[in-house]
Amino acid sequence: EALNKIPWKKLFSHKALWAILINQFAGSWSFSMLLTWTPTYLNRQLGVDLQLTGYYSLLPFIVQGVVGVLAGSIADKMIHHGFHVLFVRRLF
Repeated sequence: EALNKIPWKKLFSHKALWAILINQFAGSWSFSMLLTWTPTYLNRQLGVDLQLTGYYSLLPFIVQGVVGVLAGSIADKMIHHGFHVLFVRRLF
């Protein structure tokens, strides 16, 4: 009965919802392709030994984690030093 109360037509008529849906699909698709095809690319195109491709494939995700933590710390310090939150969010 709760599903009958949700205004589905109104929800799906908003551009913001479609932007979120398309963004989520594209991000998930890209992530999936990166995970599944990076080892094959490294092996076939760059000649990396198949047993080492796992380590090389992991590297972008390690860098992403480190940069994410550093960016968060730098953003917090900028806000603490008086930068506007909106400016910092747009910058990062």
